[in-house]
Amino acid sequence: MTKEKEAGNEGYLDKSARKLLKEFGEGSHIPGSGSANALSTLLAIGLMKTVCKITLKKPKYENIHKYLRPFLIELEEKFEPQFEELFQKDIEVFNRVLENRKLRDATEDKLAKEEFHRKGLEELKEATEIQIKICEICLELFESASAIFDRCYKTVRGDSGVAISNLLSASFGSLFVIFLNLKSFPEDEWLEATQIKAETLAKQFVSSQVTGFEKILDLHEELKNANKHFKVELFSDE
Repeated sequence: MTKEKEAGNEGYLDKSARKLLKEFGEGSHIPGSGSANALSTLLAIGLMKTVCKITLKKPKYENIHKYLRPFLIELEEKFEPQFEELFQKDIEVFNRVLENRKLRDATEDKLAKEEFHRKGLEELKEATEIQIKICEICLELFESASAIFDRCYKTVRGDSGVAISNLLSASFGSLFVIFLNLKSFPEDEWLEATQIKAETLAKQFVSSQVTGFEKILDLHEELKNANKHFKVELFSDE
């Protein structure tokens, strides 16, 4: 079975972790950057679930348990299935983009070439909108991940911190893919509206990135306060 046929018939998330990671390095577009962004988000969701579950076992954090329970359900029943679907859908849609490009380049018929080009752009439009959705939801989840870092069980802030990092990585990666894809489209209303949306998301990402790094500074400050002999500064003039 070719990888192109496999893309439409096999769920890539059903593969072993080792095999899936190997697939990303096989020199093919299947799976590629778009699905990697969805995978990063799934890892973030998994880590947030873990922090919520551990915190729910801690009586000291009972005051936030009523908020964590519905959020945990939302992670498990809404966001996790949503990103599993986006992971697979990105593979399938971008595979169709490449197939139309191959057919376009293989024919000498001008009308057929134009039709394959048009179909390829329609599929690329869908692939771009998948990345916009990933970026939007990641930046939305970032707010929750930041709250989890601040308010949940302090000892597992490594997990919540990596969740923050993965959400930033996925949204950043989506912006790379979005702006690259937009270069392929002619000027029209869709391109203009999508570019404005992408630029808005990029500004939101920069703000979130600053907030994310502030969490590292918080931990660094705690370390300095706990160790009076600790002299290292993250920023200095030297």
